[in-house]
Amino acid sequence: MFDVNVMGLCICTREAVKLMREAGIDDGHIININSVLGHIVKSMIAYCGTKHAVTALTEGLRQELLESKTHIRSTAISPGYVETEFYLKYVCESK
Repeated sequence: MFDVNVMGLCICTREAVKLMREAGIDDGHIININSVLGHIVKSMIAYCGTKHAVTALTEGLRQELLESKTHIRSTAISPGYVETEFYLKYVCESK
């Protein structure tokens, strides 16, 4: 979970910013898919931890991009519960 939600996000973000800079794109937008669980702690604490990391990484990137005087933006979208296999197995079954 950590590899996908945190490390994958870090690697993809690094490469996206690098490609934008190489292509002279100064108005790009990095959009990270987060979760409402990236802002609160409920069940599934490991998942919440990875999504809290997404929240912090997105904000940290936003600040770094501002400091470097670029117009590339960093945003996290944090949807609520979505009925997926993951949700049905780990949330519904644990109730």
